Amino acid sequence: MATELSATSGHVARPHTADVIVEAWAPTRMACLEELVRGVVATFAHVGSAQATREVPLEVNAQVDEDLVIALLDDVLYLLDADGLVVVDVELEEDEVDGSVEGLFRVTPVERVVATGAPPKGASRSGLSFLPENAAWRARVVLDV
Repeated sequence: MATELSATSGHVARPHTADVIVEAWAPTRMACLEELVRGVVATFAHVGSAQATREVPLEVNAQVDEDLVIALLDDVLYLLDADGLVVVDVELEEDEVDGSVEGLFRVTPVERVVATGAPPKGASRSGLSFLPENAAWRARVVLDV
């Protein structure tokens, strides 16, 4: 995991009562969301060198950035809960016309990764932020575990 002091992009998890806070940062909006997804996955699985077994296309339409973050993370957790699939990589792109976000989750069955903690039940809107800051983007989300 990258540290804030040594990387232009990365993520970190911090304990929070019975929850966990994931913070992510990157030079662009989409790269920050990708780091956030990686950070959320890192709270419950070490994907390391796990190879994706398939790609799952995604499209998120949201008028508000906070809704975008919640919808994206809900998709990550739904894949795990409903299909037993862990996101090992993510690629996002923003449609400049309508603002929707499209991309791919590269996934593998949960049995192919190392569990590092309990999977989150969901992402909270409380304490959520996703904003530009000092020529970069920063995201923060509290996960209910």
